[in-house]
Amino acid sequence: MKLAIVIFRYFPFGGLQRDMLAIAQAAHSAGHQVSIFCGDWQGEKIPGIEVVEIKTSGWFDIAGVKNFVRAF
Repeated sequence: MKLAIVIFRYFPFGGLQRDMLAIAQAAHSAGHQVSIFCGDWQGEKIPGIEVVEIKTSGWFDIAGVKNFVRAF
């Protein structure tokens, strides 16, 4: 099965980010193909999991989130 996970910003110390990564790793370990779409990825990328960064402008206000959703 192919899975796509979308998160606006990944950094290694966030609770939501850790949960998302645990789900992605569990799915990958079960043999699924996992792609993570994000606006910004900080930290190491996980082997076997595709990370697609979608660059948009306006990072620090709601316009940045809207542009990210529109681009996705």
